[in-house]
Amino acid sequence: MRLYMCVVLLISCSLLAQNPPAQTNPSKPSNTPPDNQGKNEQPAKVKLKREYTDLSGFDLAPKNDTHATQIGGGTRGFGGEITLYAPNKAELFDLHPTVRWTHTAKAQRFIVTFMDSSGATIYQTEASGRMFRYPDDGPALKPGTTYLWTVQPSSSLMGSRSEPVEIVVVGEPQRSQIRDELSECGQDELSQANVFVKHRIWYDAVEKLSHLIEQSPNPDLYERRAEIYDQVSNTTALAADDRSTALQIPAQH
Repeated sequence: MRLYMCVVLLISCSLLAQNPPAQTNPSKPSNTPPDNQGKNEQPAKVKLKREYTDLSGFDLAPKNDTHATQIGGGTRGFGGEITLYAPNKAELFDLHPTVRWTHTAKAQRFIVTFMDSSGATIYQTEASGRMFRYPDDGPALKPGTTYLWTVQPSSSLMGSRSEPVEIVVVGEPQRSQIRDELSECGQDELSQANVFVKHRIWYDAVEKLSHLIEQSPNPDLYERRAEIYDQVSNTTALAADDRSTALQIPAQH
């Protein structure tokens, strides 16, 4: 009997040695996946980033550069501050530019002055509102020539004159090249606007897009104009306004 019991014990020990019991961790369930597997199953968080189009080149002489012509006249006064919605120095194709500005006070009547490069007045008028188109009967602006324009409230109590900015009228041979490209566009005003954007002609690009927006408000047009406004510090607020407006207009298909 003793011999039989010894044999049974020896067989049991041998079996245990060949198949040891599984190790378990009481603090962690046996069906828990490895740590790295759980992490891989987590969806990666993607941070959206707005893409801005680089259209640099509209301003031929940013304010941190040396300005060729300096004429007296500040932007601040007791009544308010004027901001001209234009680069410090920008190109023009059309000989009758539309200029725009804003005023921090409630002034609605302004004196708009156009000058030659020496600062001598060539045209001056009183305008109602905050935009003005150079008239057909004004002294003709000449291609290849630089001019300046400035604005001041009609009443001195509403503030002083803005610092002038420069307009460079496109001359030859660039003028002929742009004219040929515009001719290829036919009556397509958006294509015409794209020509002005391509050549960085500020006043005409903004005016073409503004005219299209007036005819048919479209989120794409607002976005396109916002891209241009983003290029100049004086008009970044207008870019934000355009993008806000674009979000409120249903996309056209």
